[in-house]
Amino acid sequence: MADISVSVPHGGGQIRSESDSRATSGNVALAYCWLGGTATTGPDNNLFISVRLQQDPDFAIVDLWTQNIRSTTHGRSVKRSRIYGLGGDAMSTNTNNLHERSINMQRINSTTALLKVPYNSNASTYYVLEVDESTYDCSVYTFDDGKNGGLYNYSGPNHSQPYSQQDMFMQRVEDNVVVCNDTFGSSTSYLTQRVWDPTAKTLTATRINSSNSSGMDINNFSSSQGQVRVPLYGQNSGSPSQFYAQWSVNGSQPRYITSAEGRDGKWYFRITQTGSSSFSSIYNASNWAMTYIPTSMGGDLATSGWSQSWGITGGFKSAQYGSLTNQTGRYGGFLPIDVEDNAATKTAPMNNFPSFYMKSYMEVGAYSMIVHVDGTANTEMNYHSSVSGNTNWGFKQALWLDSNHFFVHGSSNYASYWSNQGYDRWFVNQYVDESYTNNEGYGTFTGNQSFNNRSSNGSAQWTKIDDYTLTCNGFNGIKQIWAPE
Repeated sequence: MADISVSVPHGGGQIRSESDSRATSGNVALAYCWLGGTATTGPDNNLFISVRLQQDPDFAIVDLWTQNIRSTTHGRSVKRSRIYGLGGDAMSTNTNNLHERSINMQRINSTTALLKVPYNSNASTYYVLEVDESTYDCSVYTFDDGKNGGLYNYSGPNHSQPYSQQDMFMQRVEDNVVVCNDTFGSSTSYLTQRVWDPTAKTLTATRINSSNSSGMDINNFSSSQGQVRVPLYGQNSGSPSQFYAQWSVNGSQPRYITSAEGRDGKWYFRITQTGSSSFSSIYNASNWAMTYIPTSMGGDLATSGWSQSWGITGGFKSAQYGSLTNQTGRYGGFLPIDVEDNAATKTAPMNNFPSFYMKSYMEVGAYSMIVHVDGTANTEMNYHSSVSGNTNWGFKQALWLDSNHFFVHGSSNYASYWSNQGYDRWFVNQYVDESYTNNEGYGTFTGNQSFNNRSSNGSAQWTKIDDYTLTCNGFNGIKQIWAPE
């Protein structure tokens, strides 16, 4: 639509106020993410995009801006703010609470974002927003393909609820590829690969794994292809037991999903085996992880048959609450250290797709860690000698910054796990070896922009811009961590 001089909200519509965005629930139909951009690159000129939904009339306000991501004062420069009619089922169905919806947005590439808008417990509309940096206009592409899944409690969402973490999960794994969790009410769910073709303007959804080992688009983990065989904790050879690798995250009992990029460039997705509508009752991380292999490493992005983009990694310690003090390992937070090809005996179907063994990995908690090496748990280490937690502390996300530095985001209070200001903690540490880590920075997110109340998206809120800079789309304002180069 043409540019016009408008107020926000437009045409007497409803949109949540700035003060509403400070509420712990975060039900303000607002999502944003870092894109990067190509026209103005560098730490001081990074392109961001946000979407705000309004109701009666139903529009989306899309804001584009650049800002200094290494400054607490930001230095934001607005490039364009326009009103769009997004269309699709989400903007024409069950719109009586449109301006309160939980929505989520992830970067696809430097000028493109993927937006998810649920409209019932079984369905969402996905939108691709592509920015033209010569005009800062957006082209909007709408996708209702029947594979989108919804939000279990969409009509009364609250970002402190585990449903939001599970059902809104999206993680970019390389340019033009985003991995999503799509949940259909309380019946089933799918780990789904979405591939954007910037030339054909198509978004291809491929179901990789499911909660009942059926309905997938590829063969790798389908029950019809037989059981998989992966090495167990401390067993990188021999013949481990076979099992169905189900992505078991049904809606009414949401699990925690952990995503982590290894130092080898592959992505690992792990879930808890016990779910609950309360974060304090979620535990028991799987002893295996789904593994995404980027196209640069041989991934083929297959949409049928056997896919070389997806494998499975075994070798995790199986424990209900993990190995860390105060049960802070319950969500299965981890960072891969040494991942090797699966040396266990391979039988069909394992000889048709990649499989790996987690020879060593870091079990990550909110304030401490343990390095596991080939079946041996080493000494538990606090990230900082003066910071010790308790049973209220919980892991959220961890990332490798480079080959030997890592970042951890945790919470010091389960009761306000996602939302309240002051409970969110961060650490940046150097990994030296399995018995020593050196803290290089830590702190607490405080201030007016420190409610972690955007769509939960659990372990996929932080994005690494480079080895020295992180940005987060989980707070009610831009949060970033950076270090001198």
